Amino acid sequence: MASLELVLSGDFYFADMLNVMRWGETNDDIVAKFQQLSREVVYTDGIEPTELYPTRKEVEFVNSTRLKQIKEEGVPYVSWDCAGVKASGDPVSAEEADEILDRLVALKTITLKVRAQVMLIKSKVIWSMDLSAWW
Repeated sequence: MASLELVLSGDFYFADMLNVMRWGETNDDIVAKFQQLSREVVYTDGIEPTELYPTRKEVEFVNSTRLKQIKEEGVPYVSWDCAGVKASGDPVSAEEADEILDRLVALKTITLKVRAQVMLIKSKVIWSMDLSAWW
């Protein structure tokens, strides 16, 4: 959504830079442009600027490092995933669902702490489910 807002404001080059970084395809020119934007940022509300990383490995490292700095007790949250239906109408097997979910940036389990800053990466409903069968 942030890229869309940037495009709508007319800053196409910056939106392209973010998309290139998102896919991990940076080059020397783009790295130099981002470095030119580097500055000390101080916020009085305690919320730090969001940092973007191109790979899940980098995200996990930074998140675990920052969480270790918070002395509060962590609370683990486990995702609840279920296999759905393909566009063809055929059911997605549990194995296929696991393969698809492994390619996502989102983790299956995340531990949160009070005062931890979090960012929603995607919230999109791509299927619907008839819950009447569950009752």
